[in-house]
Amino acid sequence: MSRSFMRGAFLFSAGLALVFGLFFVVRANVSEAAVSCNADVGTDRDLLMQQMKACDEEVAQLNVTIGDLSKKGKSYNNEIALLKARITQAQSNIKAKNVQIGRLDDDISQKSHEVTQLSDKLDRERQSLAQLIRLTAEYDNVNLVEEMFSGDTLSNFFLDVDQFVSLQQALSNSTQTVKHIRKDTEDAKQALEEKKNQEIDARAELERAKTVHEENKKTQQQLLSITKNQEAGYQKILADRKRKIAAIRDALFRLQDDTSIQFGQAYDYAVEAQKDLGIRPAFLLAIFSQETSFGKFVGGCVLTDDNGNGKKISSGAAVSKLMALRDIAPFKKITAALVKDPYSTPVSCPQSYGYGGAMGAAQFIPSTWIGFVSRVQPLVGSYPNPWNPRHAFVTAAMYLTDLGAAKGTASAERNAACRYYSGAACGKRPGASAYGDSVLAKAANIQKTMIDPMEQ
Repeated sequence: MSRSFMRGAFLFSAGLALVFGLFFVVRANVSEAAVSCNADVGTDRDLLMQQMKACDEEVAQLNVTIGDLSKKGKSYNNEIALLKARITQAQSNIKAKNVQIGRLDDDISQKSHEVTQLSDKLDRERQSLAQLIRLTAEYDNVNLVEEMFSGDTLSNFFLDVDQFVSLQQALSNSTQTVKHIRKDTEDAKQALEEKKNQEIDARAELERAKTVHEENKKTQQQLLSITKNQEAGYQKILADRKRKIAAIRDALFRLQDDTSIQFGQAYDYAVEAQKDLGIRPAFLLAIFSQETSFGKFVGGCVLTDDNGNGKKISSGAAVSKLMALRDIAPFKKITAALVKDPYSTPVSCPQSYGYGGAMGAAQFIPSTWIGFVSRVQPLVGSYPNPWNPRHAFVTAAMYLTDLGAAKGTASAERNAACRYYSGAACGKRPGASAYGDSVLAKAANIQKTMIDPMEQ
């Protein structure tokens, strides 16, 4: 081999190495630059995931900054800095959630395809299994002794026996295959449902981030419009805000047909429940709002006998199926502990279906309430009273926590609301999904119009 050829090959290899080296350096630089939360990374999945991580980290850092700024005294400059940090945080959160939703859409599409393929495969295997069962049944109907001494040759008899054994083995194998495919299908459906819940949660968080961003931008513009004597102007805005907060706290929050408390008191009960049980105040308040404005006659009937019959308080008209038999003994135990007459203590009238007999603001039936007495009593300091608003809030919060609402995601809260209403997850019983959707809508409105202004 000539030296000139070897020298040329060496230079060619070195050139390739340089080109590839430059490519990976450039790629590394692009990748490194792409981790910025605000960078334009196109549609590359890996870079988008890096960007989402960068946005999440930025949100976490801004949480610390916001916490530090919130501890400082109220002043014009401090609030401008706080609003700027909140606006940046919301923007980063919006960016991260958009990336997450895009990824979840892809995952949901893949999982849906996988479920379809498995379902088709399961149908085919079931058809195959049905055919094997029919063939096996045909062989079972043949008397092998008669077959052996029939006119057929002995070799044909043993051939039939071999085929029968093979058929039984195929039947066993097919049965196992169907079991495995069925399990794989159920696992895939469960994974798909989890992805859908994650997308519901991400979209809810996205909408929440957008709302926060818009409100903070409005407040920032209001403050920035102050051009002269900034601090005096800010103090005027602060005074107006305090008056608004006072009006919100003084607003009546309806708990029963004839009972209302101030919203501020209800909010304090909800915050107390959050500290003890981890449930979101806006969600808990929305449950109470839903229960008292859902067309139920809270406290409109009384029990008249131990067979569950009752009457309407307003007219005295007889009411059958006021209370289920399982609830009568617990109801008497609750009223006895509270020194109440069970036959004059108001409970809800039945609706067009099922029973009435629900008690107090949280609309617990006696057999459910009695199960929480020992757990709630240490928190409230006395025997739990369904007609006491604070006790009702704590007990409802505990029940909703048991149902998964403390997780705080939109899907967890929605399913907890559905279970609170119907005893089953959303979509399993009539009216449950509509109830859950209504609760989440009320929670969003309470958060935006009542809680956020108080917490500014």
